[in-house]
Amino acid sequence: MNQQDIQVFQQYLENCDKKKILILVHQDPDLDALGSALALGIQLQKIGYTIKCFVPERIPEESTFLPQLDLIDRQFPKKYHPDLIIALDCSHFERIREHNRIDLTVPLINIDHHFDNSRYG
Repeated sequence: MNQQDIQVFQQYLENCDKKKILILVHQDPDLDALGSALALGIQLQKIGYTIKCFVPERIPEESTFLPQLDLIDRQFPKKYHPDLIIALDCSHFERIREHNRIDLTVPLINIDHHFDNSRYG
């Protein structure tokens, strides 16, 4: 992320009227994806946002030491209407489990480090 990306991210956060954010990761998440989602979720909670992290798969044994695993929902949050969706560690939109259920009228931010990032969102 460059300075302009950070400013855009900050603007999206400031425009969250309900302060509700949905965090998504790729299918079959690894420690990188889970750790990123929880770290971001914890920090956003600390500054007043309501967070849901959607991870439908079982948490891998090597990731059970991570803090606040209770932030993770294994069911897609049907009745949760976020102001903002953040996809982490997911280079392609289609790699998000149940991506067809995502409300694309909600702003979507893609934060990813992979060289093949399709730059969706």
